[in-house]
Amino acid sequence: MTDSRLFELLAHRPPMLLLSAVDTVNRESAQATVWIGPESAFFEAPRGVPAWIGLEYMAQTVGLIVGHRHQQDGDPPPQGYLLGTRQFRCSRAWYPPDCRLQVHASEVLVDDNGLGAYNCRVELASSVLAQCRLTVYKKPLNAKN
Repeated sequence: MTDSRLFELLAHRPPMLLLSAVDTVNRESAQATVWIGPESAFFEAPRGVPAWIGLEYMAQTVGLIVGHRHQQDGDPPPQGYLLGTRQFRCSRAWYPPDCRLQVHASEVLVDDNGLGAYNCRVELASSVLAQCRLTVYKKPLNAKN
């Protein structure tokens, strides 16, 4: 079952809503949970989910921060775009079945034109499996396609 707060904070919808729950969120950081199992998008039995999908887990966790900020200001969640990543490090090729990942994101900088940078990591039982800095762009609410 998906945490209903995800629908309030993110523009994503199934099947591309990849997070399972919001753990904590504020204007500068967020933590989310991802349960890995046969119902997970991109799941490949018996290995689990490819670790590169962790980039999208991290990007959606960044989206929680931005969505929370917009919610606090009385606006709907904006569309956002993952522009790139720096210093991506990953210690394994797969996230195994039947595990609970914790995904963390913290704001490094955000400028007035919608560009932002966030430090992110994916953990399993407090062990860091992947980490990077994501660069994102938040589409202004009044912008046309």
